[in-house]
Amino acid sequence: MESCNKLSEQFPGEYELYDYLKIPRDRKLWSISSRYDIRKNSSKNDKECTGSFTLYDQKSGKAVRADSINVKSHAKAVYYIDYKQSIHQGSSLSECNESREALISSLIGKYGEPPVIPKKNTDSILMKWDYSLAQGRVGDEELEVFAASLECKMYDNETNLPMCISSD
Repeated sequence: MESCNKLSEQFPGEYELYDYLKIPRDRKLWSISSRYDIRKNSSKNDKECTGSFTLYDQKSGKAVRADSINVKSHAKAVYYIDYKQSIHQGSSLSECNESREALISSLIGKYGEPPVIPKKNTDSILMKWDYSLAQGRVGDEELEVFAASLECKMYDNETNLPMCISSD
């Protein structure tokens, strides 16, 4: 319940999202599609909550940010969080790659080198930190892992989100 209540500030109704994202409520500039809201003190929050929104730049008509989260609990404790965020970063793959390198440096500065060697393919890097180890937040929970998958791709005009960040 406590976790979902905290997330209600990040995934409120559409109107409140303008304040949370610190953007003007001008529909000529921005449009928000909020598929799932998290309501504070909802009776469902003791079992699970889901939030999701997409932010569109009205001048280009393109999606520039998409966030979604799914939190589940068992015995009044959070046992599963799936958080995904996609952010438009630059107008070219090289601009996206520069932003991605800066973000990787920031993550390593905050969390240290991941104990698992990052998996790389042509357009993405997967980094995982295992919090079940001694430096963990909760203790020895086997599945407590933070993972960032950083991807640079060019999409079509409908879903122009050339940088995707997701964490589990």
